Amino acid sequence: MDYYKSEIAYLVSLIMQLKACAPQSVIDKLGIQKAEKYLDRPEIADWDWEDESSENQFLFLTFLQVNICICEMALEQFKD
Repeated sequence: MDYYKSEIAYLVSLIMQLKACAPQSVIDKLGIQKAEKYLDRPEIADWDWEDESSENQFLFLTFLQVNICICEMALEQFKD
């Protein structure tokens, strides 16, 4: 599995964990459903990000890292 697919899988895992323990109002405020909807698009999940231009790789990786950070921080608050 390439780096991008593993990051996508990790983010999806975090989203599922967050949806299981956080109130819906928190999910809505964090924009989790927007990120999830974006990741569910076939052109995102099936795209070969390794062969994409460096600019697009940077933008997508930034999207992934920001959303991963948001989910990790939120999970820290709700797992206690």
